[in-house]
Amino acid sequence: MNRKFLFMVLAFMAAAVLATPVLAEPTAGQKVPATAMAIPWDSEVPEYWQTNGDIGQARGGEETYLLILNIGGNPITPELVTLVFDEMINFKTDMFVRRYTTLDSGADNGFAGNIQLKICNYYAGVDVHYDIHCVLQGFGAFEGQTLMLSYEGSMPLVWTGYCLKG
Repeated sequence: MNRKFLFMVLAFMAAAVLATPVLAEPTAGQKVPATAMAIPWDSEVPEYWQTNGDIGQARGGEETYLLILNIGGNPITPELVTLVFDEMINFKTDMFVRRYTTLDSGADNGFAGNIQLKICNYYAGVDVHYDIHCVLQGFGAFEGQTLMLSYEGSMPLVWTGYCLKG
């Protein structure tokens, strides 16, 4: 499978966790199961450079994803979410690390925060392993809620976790 496609799917999954425009009902400290998927929509390639130590780096890239989020068995209306990212690729160890930060989309409701993505065997293409973790804080109708999702394994990427409702 094309690595660029795999990366876009993974990045989309990262975005899947971010913005959500549906009203939620707080349930006093309850952990509610949540899942997310992200479909790549658009991307802006950042400035990229390679160090003498065989480390590739990029800063300030942007990617937009269609976020598909489900909290407590209730699908949230899909939303376009834009993320800013910085990345590092160690060509000696074949480890890819990217950190995403949500942009203010102007939405009235949703989640915002940080996502960290690691890919082992990124260029080898054999036994590719993904490790994704995110913690996002709710705003608007999701105020006081925390969305925690993660994924470890190979494709397909469906993040799982919970929404801690306040």
